[in-house]
Amino acid sequence: GITGNVNLQSCATTTNQAGGLSVTATGIIAINKCTFLGNFGGSGVGANCSGSTITLSGNVFTGNTTSAGNVGGGACCTASGGRVSVTGNIFTGNSGTFGGGTYCVGTTVTLSNNIFNSNIGLAYYGENYGGGANCSASTNIIVNNQFNANSTADSGGGLYCNNGTVTFSGNIFTGNRSSGSGGGASFSGVTIGPGS
Repeated sequence: GITGNVNLQSCATTTNQAGGLSVTATGIIAINKCTFLGNFGGSGVGANCSGSTITLSGNVFTGNTTSAGNVGGGACCTASGGRVSVTGNIFTGNSGTFGGGTYCVGTTVTLSNNIFNSNIGLAYYGENYGGGANCSASTNIIVNNQFNANSTADSGGGLYCNNGTVTFSGNIFTGNRSSGSGGGASFSGVTIGPGS
């Protein structure tokens, strides 16, 4: 791992095996205006990030696919005890077991102004949650995103949120599918916050 912060801008990872990018740092990880295309591997096959605070902004994730049982086809963001912010990104045609587009875990997870198109939650032993995005945090803020034609083998064709409080507004869901519950969105064990 890296001691300190990581700031990546205007990078590209294309058709790599074992994933496009993996970053573990003690501080802030910021990835801006990068392209992740056609990568294959484990969790977060486009970008796999683990740090105190993680910010993804203005990136494009297209056609990235995890191997069986791994999470976050486009991106996997894990900020144990910290914040994850995913803003203004485009996720198209990515596949992963939990969160075909992105999988996010932290104290606070914010998804805002993203577009999730045609991402797929892959079945693994009959389970999958979140074709477009999968979020698990004490506080989940989901605002002004578009979820179009995403699908999952279980719950939450567009979006799945597990645990915590959810603030949910201004999102658009079109043509998403689920073989279980919540073709557009599915929530489990959450409290819907004020203003949602």
